[in-house]
Amino acid sequence: MEDELLSTHADVEPGYPGPDHCAPGAALPSYQVYLATGARARHIHYRMRYAVYCLETGFEAAEHYPEGFERDLYDEHAAHFLVRLGGLYAGGRWVGAMRLIRPDRTPLPTIATGQLFPGAFAKARDEPPRVLEVSRLIARGAPERGSPRLLYHLCQAAQAYAQNHGYEFLLFMIRPALARLLQRHHIPIELCGEACEHRGLRLPFRAPTAESGAALSAWRRRLGLGETPVRAPYVEFAGNPPFPYRTKLGYKPCWRRRSYQAPGALEVPCAG
Repeated sequence: MEDELLSTHADVEPGYPGPDHCAPGAALPSYQVYLATGARARHIHYRMRYAVYCLETGFEAAEHYPEGFERDLYDEHAAHFLVRLGGLYAGGRWVGAMRLIRPDRTPLPTIATGQLFPGAFAKARDEPPRVLEVSRLIARGAPERGSPRLLYHLCQAAQAYAQNHGYEFLLFMIRPALARLLQRHHIPIELCGEACEHRGLRLPFRAPTAESGAALSAWRRRLGLGETPVRAPYVEFAGNPPFPYRTKLGYKPCWRRRSYQAPGALEVPCAG
């Protein structure tokens, strides 16, 4: 099998396509996707991007981000996702990230370039298309070659978010290698524009939200994850630290109840 680096229009995803199933008897990696709803959680997202785009690949100039957070104007109207392998506060690590850009204030990056075919998102009525753009897709540090489950969980989260918020299409500007990988897993991506050069050859693709849901269900079954997901495609995460003192003998909660996870040391917010 040809080794192919996965990438998005803005970065590289250092992984390789591999078989859909782990070795017999091997434990399945435990992934959880989080929607970063707080500043602390988004800082983890920005730090991971800085580690990959500035330090590893050099796609972005590190001196432009002295605080160690790689971000741009699109982050103000985007949904940020993180993927963790293992526990949230102890025994786990961040292994993936993604953002979904909403067309709230400015045109989506790929639409703004003018590379799309005329009528790529045409509708019967003169209504603006409901489109989300997938960007800053990262998969790194997973224990399995090619991270097929990690890529599945990222795609599942993107499709679920688009469906929950009424978006009809997901838009990608990706390398041909990643397009072939998504097609290999039967994700219904369609070429919707001209190729362009942006740190390599990139091609615009669209994926219908409803049809992608059916394809992801089939992909989940091929991965051996069952007919239906055992957990939500993503959960909200503000990034607040745990409170270990609450486990001490004699501690009594105050009248204002607050939810918290199992105690432990919060991992340094950087891709590991």
